[in-house]
Amino acid sequence: MKKPELLAPGGSFDSAMAALENGADAVYCGLQEFSARKAARNLSLDQLSRLRDWTLKEEKKVYVALNTIIKEQELSKAVELLTELNEMSPDALIVQDPGLIKIVKDYFPLLKLHGSTQMAVHNSWGVEVLRDMGFERVVLPREMTLKEIQKIHEKHPEMELEVFIHGAQCYGFSGMCLASGQLLGRSGNRGECGQICRTWFKYSKQQGYFFSCNDLYAGRDALQLVKAGAVSLKIEGRMKSPAYAAAVSRLYRHILDGKDLQKIEELEEEARVAYSRIPVKGHLFSPKGENMINDKFASHLGFPAGTVKSVKGNSLVLSTSVTLSGRDGLMFFDRKGKPVSFSVQILKKGKQNLTIKTPEKRPRPGTEVYKVQSHDHHWKEINPLGFKPYKPQVEIIIKLNNSKITSSIPSWNYHQEFPLDIQESKKASSGFAAKLKTEIQKSADYPFILNWKVSKQDYEEMERIFIPPSQLKKIRQEIYKSCVERRQTWKSIFINSVMTSIKDQWEDTVGSHCPESLPPRRQWISSLSGNHPYQTKPDETGSQPFIPLSPLQFPDKENDWEGYIKINQKKESRPVLGLNNWGHIGLVKQAGVKSFFYVLDAGLLVANRPAYLLFSELLGDRIKGCYGWSEAQQGDLPREFTILDAPQDLPLFISRNCFKKHSLNLSCQGCPRTEKFLLEQNGKNYTVIIEDCITWVYLGNKPSSITSDI
Repeated sequence: MKKPELLAPGGSFDSAMAALENGADAVYCGLQEFSARKAARNLSLDQLSRLRDWTLKEEKKVYVALNTIIKEQELSKAVELLTELNEMSPDALIVQDPGLIKIVKDYFPLLKLHGSTQMAVHNSWGVEVLRDMGFERVVLPREMTLKEIQKIHEKHPEMELEVFIHGAQCYGFSGMCLASGQLLGRSGNRGECGQICRTWFKYSKQQGYFFSCNDLYAGRDALQLVKAGAVSLKIEGRMKSPAYAAAVSRLYRHILDGKDLQKIEELEEEARVAYSRIPVKGHLFSPKGENMINDKFASHLGFPAGTVKSVKGNSLVLSTSVTLSGRDGLMFFDRKGKPVSFSVQILKKGKQNLTIKTPEKRPRPGTEVYKVQSHDHHWKEINPLGFKPYKPQVEIIIKLNNSKITSSIPSWNYHQEFPLDIQESKKASSGFAAKLKTEIQKSADYPFILNWKVSKQDYEEMERIFIPPSQLKKIRQEIYKSCVERRQTWKSIFINSVMTSIKDQWEDTVGSHCPESLPPRRQWISSLSGNHPYQTKPDETGSQPFIPLSPLQFPDKENDWEGYIKINQKKESRPVLGLNNWGHIGLVKQAGVKSFFYVLDAGLLVANRPAYLLFSELLGDRIKGCYGWSEAQQGDLPREFTILDAPQDLPLFISRNCFKKHSLNLSCQGCPRTEKFLLEQNGKNYTVIIEDCITWVYLGNKPSSITSDI
């Protein structure tokens, strides 16, 4: 069995180093633009360069997350960023936007691609599409079970699978969540999630955090994921502290290396004190999930520290087996369920009891207390400037010609001549060629290293001459200075050429099959649970029925869906299929479909022209039109895309958590498998619809059924 990669969050330079120095094999980092965690500190290009240089020397890896949707007007900036990253050669880019994928494939072929969990690839069709596009890895959603992961691996053993093993869980599928975008104008697909799921809602007379998930904790079951085919085990937490990155990396390093169980238990406590909600196994062993929601508290809960035994005067006695030190942070919940935090002041130590000073708000005897902060868990801030920046090797050709030295870099279209005072060496070999090679690699503060590419004949000729060291140094400085200027000019030319090429491709594509202007939706958007592919609520595009395929089709339903497509292919009036997920592209290809037309539907998040061009390459000229990215603001989308008439009718969340079971704690016994619940928050109404254990949450009051027979 191949040793798995332990992948940790690098939300800042400090966090990245904390993880790598405590057992992580690799980190994933966002930059200050195009990152799905915009609120994290993230890294500057200079910090990434210094981290990259360190990881290469230490045989570690760094992946760069450019996993947001990119607006049409941002494409030039994205290309400029890719140009910088291309020189830095990170181990891979983690991407979501179809347009960015197209640009990387066409113009930056040396950059490796990993499919972000934001792409919502959760079946073998989607994995196959990514593989065929040249992806090396896909990050699977947290909602997948161990068996489903294994099934995908068995179908595509050549594809690397990355799975989450620890950290926060979203209520809805990543990439499909529109709650923050619709309600706050802050799109989660742009890295601006307002975490609507962590706020309270009202149902009937109850009030609770009905969408706030507990934290995933695979623990020692991470080893089962490796057996199922996962090559990379991922820790969530780019917005968390360096202490968290260090503690969780240490914990899983011990688990993966099979170290002593007693130490693992200590490290579990450290990790939970650094940051944790209630630890659960999530969906690893059940499609419905296990203990998914804590409707009473949505934030850091830490580690259970004991129970209040008695309270008297200024002191309370805490029954505890947990090690506590002065100034550790504790928390309990008062009678109204409100959290109360306080700092430990030890008055007396016993074997099982600890007497501490009573906080201003006194807990009752029997109250459970949690350790939420350790005074010892501090991470010394690291100065990135203490690390050397990564410098790419640039091949330069240097030749001597009479009294001139010429330098050229063909890839930059660079050529420069410098006068030279050449003297014949009195020795058979002056060693000048070796000195020149050494001198030319002295890059000082320049952002690259010149590597002299020379033929054997030229090398031997240069060995017979002599140039004073002072002149050689001056030549090196002049070469580097002129190369820096040319490099900047070349980058501008290259970026403009990429943008011109995209424009030309668009004009060629539009000339051959321009996307049609689609009619506005006459009804709120149809959605399917995935368990019944023969049910839908069709709309129309002209005279043909329009069937928006469900964004959810799990591996165990693949055969049903292939059959559904083939049955409709034989009908006289074939529907236009609305493709809502990357897996749909693989589905129609695998089913041998050639006679359908397609609509690029809202679920594909098509926000720019290169995205449309990519799908045109994958689907040919069968695309009938495109509903643009539903969260786009006025002027964001290309004019050829159809703006969704009622984006507020798209689901805020699509979740594999059953709202009835996990949020309301109601029994599954006798469940009709189709139910509706109405919620309220700050004067707004919400509809929760459950079909076959899949939860759909909508803004406003919606019909009780979201499907009907064709």
